[in-house]
Amino acid sequence: MARQKGIIKIAGTLGDVTFVESKTYGAHTRAARGTHKEAGINGVLQGNADKASKIGPLGSLILRQLKTIEKGFVPGDLWPRMTSRMFKAKSMKKEDLLQSLKGIELNERYQFWKLFSALPVLGISVKNSRLLIEIELLSHPHFSREVKASQYLSEVSVLFLDGKGGCMKDVMETEWILFDEELGVYEMAFMVPKGAKYFLVVEGVKGGRDGKEAESFLGRGFRIGGWGKF
Repeated sequence: MARQKGIIKIAGTLGDVTFVESKTYGAHTRAARGTHKEAGINGVLQGNADKASKIGPLGSLILRQLKTIEKGFVPGDLWPRMTSRMFKAKSMKKEDLLQSLKGIELNERYQFWKLFSALPVLGISVKNSRLLIEIELLSHPHFSREVKASQYLSEVSVLFLDGKGGCMKDVMETEWILFDEELGVYEMAFMVPKGAKYFLVVEGVKGGRDGKEAESFLGRGFRIGGWGKF
């Protein structure tokens, strides 16, 4: 706002400039009303909106399936944690969005990785319309004492995405494993649904006793362990 000095007092509008006499600011000038340009959409906001249009449909599709893996296990904060990762993806291609979710815990209060001194190794391959998952155990899990687990099982859930808004889930698990057993390698073969373009692998572990799963979430852990494209 330009201040005005001088003996002659001017009031009114000349061109696009209005001359004003104010008790607060004194004599000064301002642009005439209606001469301002409309503010354009901020470039960052527009970029985020474009990203959201790609992240939203894919993320919500995946979240719906993750919630069915273990009833009540997925908390409300999983969605913002997922989208935060996806917004930081290398690009908005499905491959990079899926890659950004690798390693995310379904529930940060009951984390999969904290149950192992050495994380299992996942081997993933595709052969003859089958998705082959190999789990190599490098350590037995360590559950809280209150779980009273005497055995455990490894579980794998696969989300098959067709790239058009469809998703199918398949689940397999090992037999119950005793803590004094030798560490081994477990293989699972999933039939690939027709039209599937991508997949997400969710690795899980459940503690139990006498062939029954522990009721407490302390005896569970799930995270996204890998992904792939057919």
